Amino acid sequence: MAASLLARTAVLGAFLFAALVGAAQAQQRTTMAIVYTVGDTAGLVGVAENFAPVTDALSRRLGSPVNVSTVSPTNAKGVIESGKVDLLLLLTSDAWRAQNEHGWRIVALSSDTSGNIVQMAARKGVNIKSPSDLKGLRVATSGTFNLDVTSNVLKSRGVVRQVRELRDAKDADALPYFIQNGFTDVVATRDENTIKALAAAGAQVFFKTDVIPVYAVIASPSLSLERLEAVRNALTGTRLPSEFTAKTRIRAFQPLNADHSVALALFDD
Repeated sequence: MAASLLARTAVLGAFLFAALVGAAQAQQRTTMAIVYTVGDTAGLVGVAENFAPVTDALSRRLGSPVNVSTVSPTNAKGVIESGKVDLLLLLTSDAWRAQNEHGWRIVALSSDTSGNIVQMAARKGVNIKSPSDLKGLRVATSGTFNLDVTSNVLKSRGVVRQVRELRDAKDADALPYFIQNGFTDVVATRDENTIKALAAAGAQVFFKTDVIPVYAVIASPSLSLERLEAVRNALTGTRLPSEFTAKTRIRAFQPLNADHSVALALFDD
């Protein structure tokens, strides 16, 4: 009988130990949401698959699972305000606002292969030396990131309300067409191929921003400093495969530093 009691006690002890371990692991489980326009990917499944090298590396380095979900750009603000996930990967412009307005913390910024310098080019015959000269002119850009940067450059020069038009063409390939056919006076883009096409159409670049990281990973205010540091070390210490870079244009992740301050100040409203 004593042996039976000991056996039952051992089983109960093992069960309790497993439960405690399971609870500890559950407490350490990290949730990460990815805004599904990041990396120019299409569809929810595509984003999760494309960013698997990042989330898998996080899981390995943290020693615990990372639950991944995808969020539409229109729902990103709600996720930020709710704080229901630990980490969010999104455009740097939105990340900077989340840090300033909702107390989220930038964990790491992307180091991109291309497209992180927004340039403004004017069509032939339009004499412009700086964004301050855009009063009464038509400006076109493409995509949320370019539009955010352009809007804030105009705000910083005090002319955002004085431009005749600021439009998002959606498709970068439309910008040289707009310039060639006189549909706009100035275009803003971060795409090098578009810049080359604009030059071929007679447009001249008159302004370039500082280097701006295109994407950022931010952490919820509820995430502990210890956990945040572990996430930062995992992200910035991971070597990303070339296949990932080809899909997303992200070479690596880097910590926020003083060199980013001028570029990120563009997103101060």
